[in-house]
Amino acid sequence: MAYIEREVEYSVPELKLGNLLQNSEIRQIVKQRTFYADRKFIYTKHDFLRYIQFENKLFRLVMLRAQTKPNLEVDVIKTIRRKFIGRINAIYNVALDRFGNDKQLWLLSFDFAKRYSERISRSKFLKALQLHPNWINAWIEAAEYEYKWNKNPMNARLLYQRAIAMNPKSPSLYLSFFKLELNVIKEHLNWNLNDIEHKVMDKDFNWKKELDAFNQDKSESDDQDASKKQDEWLDVIYSQMEVPKLIFRFALQNIDGDLKYVVIKKCLLLIPSKQQLKSEQHELVKVLSSKEKKLDADELEAKINQIVQRFSELSKYMFEYLEKHYYNDAVIIQMLARKNLHIYSKHNTVFNRSVEMAGCQVFERAVLLLSIADHEHKAQKREKEKLSKQEREKFIVEILNGYVKYIRDRMNYFVKLKKRIVKKRDDEEEEELNKHDLYLLQLYDEVMNYLVLRLLESFRKLVKLSATNASMFQDWILLLTQINRLDEALNVIKTAVKQYPENVNLWKLYSNLHCRRLVMAGDDKEEMNNHYRKALAACIKGIHSVSKKDAAILWLNMIDIMIGQLVYLSTASDNDGSKNDEKAEAEEEDDDMDSDIDMEEAEKNGKSPMVRKQVEAIHGAFRKGISECLSNNDGLKETYLQWMVMYHADDKAKQLEVLEWFETQTMRCSPHIYKVIFDIYDAILLFGKKKKDTNTLRKVSKFYEKGVGEHGKNNADVWVWYVEWSRKHRKVSVTSSLHQRAMKTLNSDGLQMFLQRINSKG
Repeated sequence: MAYIEREVEYSVPELKLGNLLQNSEIRQIVKQRTFYADRKFIYTKHDFLRYIQFENKLFRLVMLRAQTKPNLEVDVIKTIRRKFIGRINAIYNVALDRFGNDKQLWLLSFDFAKRYSERISRSKFLKALQLHPNWINAWIEAAEYEYKWNKNPMNARLLYQRAIAMNPKSPSLYLSFFKLELNVIKEHLNWNLNDIEHKVMDKDFNWKKELDAFNQDKSESDDQDASKKQDEWLDVIYSQMEVPKLIFRFALQNIDGDLKYVVIKKCLLLIPSKQQLKSEQHELVKVLSSKEKKLDADELEAKINQIVQRFSELSKYMFEYLEKHYYNDAVIIQMLARKNLHIYSKHNTVFNRSVEMAGCQVFERAVLLLSIADHEHKAQKREKEKLSKQEREKFIVEILNGYVKYIRDRMNYFVKLKKRIVKKRDDEEEEELNKHDLYLLQLYDEVMNYLVLRLLESFRKLVKLSATNASMFQDWILLLTQINRLDEALNVIKTAVKQYPENVNLWKLYSNLHCRRLVMAGDDKEEMNNHYRKALAACIKGIHSVSKKDAAILWLNMIDIMIGQLVYLSTASDNDGSKNDEKAEAEEEDDDMDSDIDMEEAEKNGKSPMVRKQVEAIHGAFRKGISECLSNNDGLKETYLQWMVMYHADDKAKQLEVLEWFETQTMRCSPHIYKVIFDIYDAILLFGKKKKDTNTLRKVSKFYEKGVGEHGKNNADVWVWYVEWSRKHRKVSVTSSLHQRAMKTLNSDGLQMFLQRINSKG
């Protein structure tokens, strides 16, 4: 216990300095410190944090009293401050000795150290970095402390170099290092750029060795001439932006994958613009206040312009480096293309097609460099020789896919631009557009034609490289149809269905192309019939090629084509019948004996043989499609029923025939299809000639029984429909028995829903 008493006794004099604390307060503080000294070796992390909080509050209280006491000497205040800082720092040291792996404790120690003591802070950082060499945030915190608090960028550089040597794959280190160098360059306003313009550093020098050698020479040399040479060397490095360039190159060499693109984008965003520098002008003036030479507003503006020029040269160098060494990277190529697009659109006062050409040429140049065997750049040639033919083709495919995406984005941009101009004209109700909007609309066709040609050429190159897919063919064909190149689209779709016979969308597109040619045929009946047969043949061939779950789509498409042909035949038949109206009226006077012909037979005789044949073909297609597509055929069934009701609205017998066909099928129907069938039966009963058709009622009852047999256990809707129909057309006793059957058959969830709906409907 002796060491505890000594430790507490040594802390008493500092509490009596300046007579800021009363004796009762000192006794309480001594009691608390004794309690800590006795248990500090068994404290947990949270115990240490609570005690540090106590000492911090005591420190703030003493300093507040010292500031309010007028006769207290400054030296006494400094002594009190130094004693408390040392004590709290010692508590942190004890805690960190025991819990050195806890990063939160280190961060709290950093925060305290940075606020009060440079010496303590450096020791904290060094100890933390020794225990956690892979802790990226600690390295960045230490480097920023050296730069911002100690105003020592050279020490910050050395910390970053050591951090990168231990963690070469960390993007955060490179970005923070890059940002540090840009800030140093912004503050280095005493250059004479005209004098060092001719001094250009070697682009490939080793920045680590150079900076280490510079540090060593500066520390060992006291000669003024040597120091002057070192300052000149540093001015050249700053003026030529050598360190940011080297950081950028070194980062790209060590970082792979998507993180590389993140580093590139963030490095480019960190380069300040003129507006950003002007917003920081007050800070730049503050920097100049410590210089021997003062700058007025004009000189400061000129200096800012010089820095902006240097930064623009830095960004230009970065883009040139990417274009030279990463010409086979699809993502970087797309970034370069958008950069070119931005530059050309920024410097061109008149927007024209050359702006789009600037972006497209980046992709085409990259594809050309990967395609040809020899080219002018030796570095690219050495890199190219390492790539096999398969690797080069792989890179070309990635670039072309990015090219297609880029062109699509540009086309969508111009489409939105045109819509915005047209909407503006419609909203303002202007008869004529202004010159700028009118020029953009005229430019729209020119630019879109150029982009379409580039896109078609990219598709052809992908076909040559055997790098196609079904979605690419769909985009290609839709683009050709938009520019009315139907013959070329048919040739492309033939190639597409050969390569991807299982893709249902391609077969549907193949059939629709023939339908479009059918519409454009005009009055040429032979050509119309030819394309009609080819459209159906495409659907039938696709049905045999695709999977069963997708075949229903082609059945529906084929039936839609057949229904369209039926409409055309009916229209043609009506036109032919109108020409013979006069002859028919004359014959009616002589044929009064035949006026008792049945209405249904008259309707049938009124249809041409081609129309009747087409109707039967549509019925057959519907039934065959439903029979073959045992799953995913609800669309076919619903379409069949809807078409049947609309086309045979006055033919009750035909409707009952179709419904009987559904009844005889062994396939299951969904509750939705049953509901459609029940509604059709209700309509037949409602608008029938007889008020109660017992035969029809029996058929409907049989169909309801089939529905509850398939879905009666889990679906309450079928029982609800059955009970409601029975209430309208059958006896109460039958309805009551149905109600009891439903309660016995349904599961618990279905029964609850059934009772709620029945009770809500009374």
